[in-house]
Amino acid sequence: EGFVPWTWWPSDEVGHTDEAAKEMKAIFGTQSVFDTAKPVRLLRRVIEIGLPEDGIVLDFFAGSGTIGHAVAAQNAEDGHRRRFIAVQLPETSSGAKFDKVSEITVARLEYVMANFSGARDQGLKAFRLESSNFIAGDEGGEGELNLSDHTLREADADVWAVAAEIFLREGVSLDAPWTEHAFGDVVVEVAGGVAVVVGSKLTDATVDEVFGLNPRSVVFLEDDLAGKDAIKANAFTNARNRGITMKTV
Repeated sequence: EGFVPWTWWPSDEVGHTDEAAKEMKAIFGTQSVFDTAKPVRLLRRVIEIGLPEDGIVLDFFAGSGTIGHAVAAQNAEDGHRRRFIAVQLPETSSGAKFDKVSEITVARLEYVMANFSGARDQGLKAFRLESSNFIAGDEGGEGELNLSDHTLREADADVWAVAAEIFLREGVSLDAPWTEHAFGDVVVEVAGGVAVVVGSKLTDATVDEVFGLNPRSVVFLEDDLAGKDAIKANAFTNARNRGITMKTV
């Protein structure tokens, strides 16, 4: 009575630091990428004990990304669909090959996706905190007046970054699967029933193809509709007739 239970996990069952270093060398060709990696077997033991077959594990200090490696290895062995969220600040790396620790995390997870059965089927998304891709309403003018000719900060903004920001604004969860469609030079990313259209060469025919995907909501970029008032007006009318919500940003 009153005795606190404890568990001893010997290294022959859950690995040790030397094993973790060898795992890093197998992935990156050198052990000096990350000095304090955990052995995969250790985190697999934790997963076996505490994570349901379809559970999600959150690691706020992802480091070299061992948690994702362990989840993929365990799923490959027993066929379950556990998932993980790995968070890592872009702190300076003291190891070889990478400037930031977060770059090591992503590189290892990409290795995992390519080398474990079923891992790529579940997908991998990497997000980073950045300023908005869009100009705020009070930028480019005085007070709330925006005199800018554009809504995007950069004319060549990354399509995926723009789509991800719009999806978040539209309430689409980060883990929602994406599908990509290309209509000529116009790219359409669809997730959670929302279609984000990126491409300046919009035509009435292209808009019809986008609506043909049957999303509940379509978001166009104001920059792509500049000087295309007739196409914009027709798109709003067609969207209303189809029961689709159309927005521009």
